[in-house]
Amino acid sequence: MKVILKDDQEVEILIENALRKILPELLAQFQPQPREAREDWVTTKEAMSILNIRSNTTMQALRNNRDQNGIIISQPGRKILYYRPSLYAYINQQVD
Repeated sequence: MKVILKDDQEVEILIENALRKILPELLAQFQPQPREAREDWVTTKEAMSILNIRSNTTMQALRNNRDQNGIIISQPGRKILYYRPSLYAYINQQVD
């Protein structure tokens, strides 16, 4: 790609136009998720309640073996979140 620039003002205009195109897309990525999407993810305490687990060690073991048990987790930063539907699938798997 070959670009011929005439002056600094032209460069500023090109950058401004490019930012106007991509800025709405970037901002949309950082908007809060709809409430329904957030409710699909629960904290460790809520997951322990759903699974009727009282031991942190048992919960850690489930996290470590999530490939076998199908429990889906996410860890944005230090907080561990559990995907609620995967917890119910795990319960159903244990019942069967």
